[in-house]
Amino acid sequence: QAEEDAFLLVMMFRHGYGAARRIQLEIRRAWQFRFNWFFKSRNPQEIQKRCDVLIRAVERELDEIREKEAKEEEEKQQKAAAEAAAQKEAAAAPMEIDAAVEPAEQTETLPKSEAASQEQKPVDPILSSL
Repeated sequence: QAEEDAFLLVMMFRHGYGAARRIQLEIRRAWQFRFNWFFKSRNPQEIQKRCDVLIRAVERELDEIREKEAKEEEEKQQKAAAEAAAQKEAAAAPMEIDAAVEPAEQTETLPKSEAASQEQKPVDPILSSL
């Protein structure tokens, strides 16, 4: 059945939709079906009916594939938008933290000269003259 269906699809592509009589002649001449008397004995109306069924099946399959691709594309866009929002938030967050940390660092950190003078103990003037 699958080989017959594939042959019908190829012949429809070659001869066009609705050319059941030409397809019937191609079936009778095809070497693949030399012993398939049932397929060779089909009349043009039956061949056209089978072609219609095959076209509907192919269209349904293509619609499913397109829907799946559209869904995947939509998910990709949503994921990209979420990542962009997360990156934007991450980029904004360090600025706020840095702004909050900088004043604290400035008050705690003293210049080297001031730090050195605070660490030194007061020296007795008498001992310093020695």
